[in-house]
Amino acid sequence: MRITTPQEPADYAVSSIFRERLVISSLLFARPGILMVAMPAGSGQKGATMKPSAALLVFAMILLPSGCATTPGERGPGSATLDFALIGDMPYDARQEKEFTNLMMDIDTADLAFVVHDGDFWWDGQAWTEKGGGLPPCSDEAFNDRLALAQASRHPFIYAPGDNEWADCHRAKPRTYDPFERLAKLRHMYFQGDESLGQRRMKLTRQSETSRYAAYRENARWTFGNVVFVTLHIIGSNNNLGRTAQMDAEYEERDAANIA
Repeated sequence: MRITTPQEPADYAVSSIFRERLVISSLLFARPGILMVAMPAGSGQKGATMKPSAALLVFAMILLPSGCATTPGERGPGSATLDFALIGDMPYDARQEKEFTNLMMDIDTADLAFVVHDGDFWWDGQAWTEKGGGLPPCSDEAFNDRLALAQASRHPFIYAPGDNEWADCHRAKPRTYDPFERLAKLRHMYFQGDESLGQRRMKLTRQSETSRYAAYRENARWTFGNVVFVTLHIIGSNNNLGRTAQMDAEYEERDAANIA
């Protein structure tokens, strides 16, 4: 892995197999026995900072004998190596929507097992401005656009929701939304069936297969090679706790599902 220091301190980050194209995201690549994490230094705007990842990706590495490797672009669960991409907190404004297209072009040309987006697929609705541009947060247009981006991925694309997608929609601009209605829409659109998003699908085991947690389709598990991955619906904005009694009840139920 090669890490390149950006020329603009306010434009963070890291480029590795992505041909030194600097993008606003967090990236993680893993191989059995080796873990490399590259996190953004900021949000790409002077004076702004990036909040922690909106969703949680958990993985356990078990160093067992690996199967034979597959051909590039057709990497299977028995591969001797495991390379994947973890991205998140993008695209926000109009500029990042263009950068996200460039990022996905590079990801598509890389030999990866899958891609995970760890949430905040659009800007915090309170921070959005017409000057920054981009699709209005929480809008139906944003829901449809981001789903299309995920489905266009050459690799299996696993998505975990962030607070921007639903919990913060009560304060979105230019208009507000009911967070519970947006959460229901998110689950209906992005978490159908037992496969990932993307052009090349990957089988997932969803927590919703257990009747007690039927609502939590976004919590998923999959195994690739000797690595088990789990996505859990844990978000920013205090994990939706402390705003209203109804929100607190939602948090309690979701938290119970996450730790089950």
